[in-house]
Amino acid sequence: MTDQPRDNRPPEGPRDTVQRRRHLPHRHCRPQFNESVAADAAALAAREETFWQLVRRVLCQVEDGYTTEATAMNAVREAAETYKVAFPEDAERFAREEGGQTVQFRHLQRAMQARDERASENPPQ
Repeated sequence: MTDQPRDNRPPEGPRDTVQRRRHLPHRHCRPQFNESVAADAAALAAREETFWQLVRRVLCQVEDGYTTEATAMNAVREAAETYKVAFPEDAERFAREEGGQTVQFRHLQRAMQARDERASENPPQ
């Protein structure tokens, strides 16, 4: 046996001179970004449409006297949380324009009217 310290490195050979290729996952293993983004956008659009249908029903119930404005606003806020949609930005903007801090029923009515006007100007294709 020799008195030299042992070298634990693997022996140099042809394997070390060949550059290793970077591993790319198989095509079927790669994330499908375009499909997932489109699916997420479609899901959000469906949730928003469902949310606005609920808002329309709540507005009708208040107009018909079946519920109060305060109860309607609570229902709309809960629905926004449930459907994971932002509370109507138009309603918040209308409240700020009037100098108020809280969104009230009339702001929600105006937001619904603004949404309907935009929808009539830009019909879905």
